[in-house]
Order: sequence, then C-alpha cells, then structure tokens
Amino acid sequence: MSHSALTITGATKKFGDFVAVNDLSLEVRAGTCLGLLGPNGAGKTTLMRMITGQTGLTAGSVRVLDHEVARESRAARFALGVCPQQDNMDDQQTARENLSLWAALCRVPRSQRKAAIARALETAQLTDRANERVTNLSGGMRRRLLLGRAFINSPKLVLLDEPTVGLDPQVRSDLWLMIDSVRRSG
Repeated sequence: MSHSALTITGATKKFGDFVAVNDLSLEVRAGTCLGLLGPNGAGKTTLMRMITGQTGLTAGSVRVLDHEVARESRAARFALGVCPQQDNMDDQQTARENLSLWAALCRVPRSQRKAAIARALETAQLTDRANERVTNLSGGMRRRLLLGRAFINSPKLVLLDEPTVGLDPQVRSDLWLMIDSVRRSG
C-alpha cells in the first residue's frame, strides 16, 4: 500500500493566545502504525480532535483518506474508527447493545450490522460476554470492547487514544497483540 491514510499539512490550532498545535505536517501511509508521544499539554488530544473534525484548525489542513476534514467532516468521520481514552459506553446496556448502537451511528448498513457486531465481539475476544451488561465487565474487557467498537465500521484509519492506559501488564500485552493482528489483517 502506498497511498496516504492521513495527511496533515501546516496544522495549527490556537486557543486565544495559546498555541496548542503549531504548524504540524505529517503523512501516514496506509498500513502504518504510528504512535504520538509527548507530555501532558503537548497537543496530542487537540490533534486527535482536529483529525476527527471535533475542533477546527486555525491554519492548515487535515485529510483523512480522500476526505478534507474541514470540507467533508462527516465523510472523514465515517472513514475513521476511534478508541477514546475515556470509556464512554452505556453501562446499563450489554456489550452487544453498545456495539449495535455504535454500528447504527457509524451507518453500518442494517443488512451488515449483525456480522459487524459479531466481528467486533470476536476482535475484542468477548463473544462469550456479548449479552453481559458493560457495568459487569472488568476494566480490561471494557477496553477490549472499546477497541472492538473502533473497528465496527471496518475503517481504513483507526485512532487509538492511550488504548492501554490503566491496564495490568498482561492485559496490555494482549491488547497490543490484538491491535497488531487487526493491523496485519488490513
């Protein structure tokens, strides 16, 4: 694969006089796994919000696959899978119900939702816990469910915001293996 999954050109984001992201240019090729490292306040979350169209740019551009985020934010968002840092699932719904809602929000065609949910549960290694309320899942299981949810719409670009934060070493290792397996499978 040689095309760009993500192209950022001269991206700048200011909040008043504070510059959160300053003239960032970056190209990520399809099939690449890239990590952003930096201290708190370095602009990582702001960058994620710019990529997902949640915040506008002061200057520059962000392109997700073939979509200019500023002009085609909806199409860009539907091409993405996102695993947020904060768990934002409905605790009172089951794992399957959470995935079903997300599949609808990501506009997975109704005829494909059942298979997409099954794939996400398998990716998360939670098929046997599909009908369990999220509130009853361990922290590691919830994190895996968030990862599975990020892949529900078969995205070509996936953003993972600190996917292993707060997890024990074994669960962290298992999650990285799962992420790499998904990356290798396309």
